[in-house]
Amino acid sequence: MTDHPDQKILIHINITLNAFGVIYMDISKIGIGVVVTIIIQTSAIVWWAAQQASTIENLKSDVEKVTDSVKIERQINLERDVLELKKNIDSLQSQLNKHWDEIQISATTRQIDELQFQINDIFNILNNMSGP
Repeated sequence: MTDHPDQKILIHINITLNAFGVIYMDISKIGIGVVVTIIIQTSAIVWWAAQQASTIENLKSDVEKVTDSVKIERQINLERDVLELKKNIDSLQSQLNKHWDEIQISATTRQIDELQFQINDIFNILNNMSGP
């Protein structure tokens, strides 16, 4: 029997089981097509894994950029809010200063009214004690 170039090589595998339950395979003949298929599939797996790693790195970079952008935006918003609060405080302080005298007079008037009520109570008690 002569070998023909188009003739496929048969795969001959001897499978043995050792005492520990491990399977050993002895591949004595394997077809060139199988070898090429295995090489192509292995290359495809390696290429796919490299693409996944590249995609993950790109996504990490994008996430870092977005995170940095969000941090900057938060900082800007915080600074704007602080400035606005300072303006509000200054406005309130100005209004308080403008009306301070009125507030003082109002408080003093209230105290005077309270003192008058207390004095009236004392007079009423004294009048009741002195009798008719």
